[in-house]
Amino acid sequence: MGLCQLGCASRNLRGLTMRFDPRAALFFVIVAVAGLVGEALRVPAVVSANAPDAAFSGARAFAQLEVLLRERLPHPVGSPANAEVRRRIVRRLRELGYASDVQTVRSCARGPCVSLHNLVIVVPDVSGQRPSVDHPAVMLTAHYDSVPTGPGVADDGAGVATLLEIARAIRHRPRFNRPLILLFSDGEEHGLLGAQAFVAQHPLARAVDVVINLEARGTGGPSMMFETAGDNAALIQTMSESVPRPVTTSLFALVYRKMPNDTDLSVYEREGMRGYNFAFIRHVENYHTPRDDLDHLDRGSLQHHGDNALSLLDKIGRSSATGRDGHAVWFDVLGRFVVWWPLSWTVPFALSALALLGIFCRRVHVAGRFQAAHWRQAAWSAAKMSSAMLCLVGLLAWVVFLGGLRVAPPVMLSALATAALVCVWGMRCLSSQSYPLRLAAYWAIHALLGLLTALVAPEASYLFVVPAAVAAVAFFVLRPEESSSRGWRATIVTSLPLLATAVLWLPMVIGFRDALDVMAMPFVAAAAVPVFGSLIPVMPLRGREAWKVARLLLLVFCVGLFF
Repeated sequence: MGLCQLGCASRNLRGLTMRFDPRAALFFVIVAVAGLVGEALRVPAVVSANAPDAAFSGARAFAQLEVLLRERLPHPVGSPANAEVRRRIVRRLRELGYASDVQTVRSCARGPCVSLHNLVIVVPDVSGQRPSVDHPAVMLTAHYDSVPTGPGVADDGAGVATLLEIARAIRHRPRFNRPLILLFSDGEEHGLLGAQAFVAQHPLARAVDVVINLEARGTGGPSMMFETAGDNAALIQTMSESVPRPVTTSLFALVYRKMPNDTDLSVYEREGMRGYNFAFIRHVENYHTPRDDLDHLDRGSLQHHGDNALSLLDKIGRSSATGRDGHAVWFDVLGRFVVWWPLSWTVPFALSALALLGIFCRRVHVAGRFQAAHWRQAAWSAAKMSSAMLCLVGLLAWVVFLGGLRVAPPVMLSALATAALVCVWGMRCLSSQSYPLRLAAYWAIHALLGLLTALVAPEASYLFVVPAAVAAVAFFVLRPEESSSRGWRATIVTSLPLLATAVLWLPMVIGFRDALDVMAMPFVAAAAVPVFGSLIPVMPLRGREAWKVARLLLLVFCVGLFF
């Protein structure tokens, strides 16, 4: 009896296996990718105060921050509280064996005149050379003043504490091959006054080659390299070889330059210096408020700040001067490594992806004996779907930016629901087409968008070009007759562009959410469209199935977005 039951169960299992569509597993793959993205954007564990002397310890940096800002009061430029913070920085530097050069400047550039006090520390190279035109220096900088409305623990007490902990750690490391300047600037919140005074009047300004600036626009999250100054191809290559957990993309740099925000790095770039801007931006609701305090600061963000700055400083400081060789397009992959290429390669890269997809279309055409009418119908369906997606994004951008509305969470949820429904409608538009035609039509349009983006905004082109290139290469592995198969091999190959899309777009969504809060709704909805839309070629749906998938897509995306 038991053997009979076992045999029946075995037959039922085989039946279920035969009926199971491997493409249904893509939903679980998307959830897994979202989990990997969340893990990549998680801050590192804080290194304890008992760590080796040469290591950066977030616990030691936080303890130093508690000493600097023990009163938890605002300390804007020119205030007695700011003078006290400055004295504590000087005292700590003296304990570490550094002599501070105080640059005092009277500035009337922004309203009432104020006295600025920049703290400049010079660390000679291994041969004892100080910074000069012949011996260009690396400069690590943060500002120590705050806004009048908050104690400025994250902005920019975290940067100051990071500099002090790095100053302590490098005392236990071999000397660098290049001179080092530590600059604690004053008056940044009052109009970048300290940085302007440094470049205008301090003699060491002409000796600076590369700047590493530490900032914050929130009280938590990973330390992101969100902007570069000057020619950045060599800088990005250096970062890709040194930073252990990079969180960065050229898209953030492009968007930041379109915003009316500035940091001290803006001043240094105008003077011809090159550099990096690091900041953590989560919990932007605490930015420039009384909640920018010790209780709200994420110590893991402080640890990530120090890990990034020290590893980058160590790489640059022990190498020869980096060359100036143009601009780059770059992005990190799940916080593990950085992919980059020269900006001039972007258009040829997009054209190559489009050409490879064209060859795939030709193979499909020959193998499937499709008529021109079939291709026209598939192209028209894909064009309708793409037009609906672009109209949705444009409408959302108009509502927020031109309409000037503060967007509430229910409106964001409505936007995401609309994005999901648009993509499901796109699935239904293409569901009547042959599977090879769906693949060819969807990713060819993706490649065309990549080419358009490469011409208009090349820093953002990787979001379209890379998935299209992955599709083009993957489809060469697939025989044309296999593209209609529901087997595991065909499913894996055809889903690779979907995975590339999720890996590239989801971190960007989270980054904009952290940086812009509810105002990020157009970016969030815009990113939802290609992530959802990448399912279109592999998940043709009809009738009630479409609405079930729409609800599932919305649920998966919102869970990842809000948690």
